[in-house]
Amino acid sequence: MNLKIKAEVTFIALTIFVTGLIMLPIWNYYGEKYTFYFYNISFIFLFLTAVRYLFLLRFTPISHSKLPKLILIFACLPLILYYIDGIYEFNTYLDEVGFVGISKGDPNEAMDMAKYTRTQYLFFGVSSMITLGLMPFRMVVSIWRVTNNKGTV
Repeated sequence: MNLKIKAEVTFIALTIFVTGLIMLPIWNYYGEKYTFYFYNISFIFLFLTAVRYLFLLRFTPISHSKLPKLILIFACLPLILYYIDGIYEFNTYLDEVGFVGISKGDPNEAMDMAKYTRTQYLFFGVSSMITLGLMPFRMVVSIWRVTNNKGTV
């Protein structure tokens, strides 16, 4: 179990690092004018964590525990509904305001940053929704395997 906790801490640190790398250009360009940091960071963190739990569940501390898996099963639907609202707000913001008001400097650079911001936001937003949709099925399979197959995850 100690090795699984070390792996979890390592994965979380790696996820935080990757999230920081993805968000760094946005922070450097827009600063505090960009109002979607919470959703954006949580989309990236959620996607990377959910993918890890989908494919590398046996290396996590919850691999043989039923209660955390049940909590994840029932937490996925409210999370999906909450974060769909974040995608909707972002698209509404792009349609009504766009990034022109918070952009600075060269128009070509502003267009490139707007494309980067929009693309990564929608990629991680939609990807996290897909992985959250798959998560309950993976957790049910894992609970079944732990219960019926003598310990496999």
